[in-house]
Amino acid sequence: STAATALALTRLCIALRWAPAAADEVITWANPPPTAPLRAEAASAILYTSPAHTLYTAGGVSSTTSTGTTTASLELWSYTTTSATWSRLADAPAGLRSATLAAVGTKLYLMGGLTDAGAYSSNVHVYDTLADAWTTYATSYARAYHTANVNAGTVVLSGGVATTASASEPLLLTFDT
Repeated sequence: STAATALALTRLCIALRWAPAAADEVITWANPPPTAPLRAEAASAILYTSPAHTLYTAGGVSSTTSTGTTTASLELWSYTTTSATWSRLADAPAGLRSATLAAVGTKLYLMGGLTDAGAYSSNVHVYDTLADAWTTYATSYARAYHTANVNAGTVVLSGGVATTASASEPLLLTFDT
């Protein structure tokens, strides 16, 4: 419902300490609470549960050498709105950057991305938030720099760069949650 969506957005804004200005003014951000390590090319998703909503962030670039070699992070972090705290969770099975993360039910789906070697990943890593554990599934769709959205349990991947010409075509992925 519209009211539930507005309430969820309000709680998220409070969690991130967003200070919205008037419609014709510039939006400003207040200093958030201590955070997980900041990462470029990280993936994030929000899991809506009552009474708290949890923001998850996974992967990203954890370091870059002077020669330009990047290391992709294995780390998964959660931010819970009711306690305003970050927690480190179980590491992902593979370090990825430029991947996407989607939340469906009590699971997170870390999809695609680039490995340390710069290879496109075709794996879907599924994180069970109740068990704090990962499971990996292989697919035939390798891509990075894409987006993911969820509608009624279906994850829609679109855009990005792929190893095949199909990157411009959206992928509909339905997971057994």
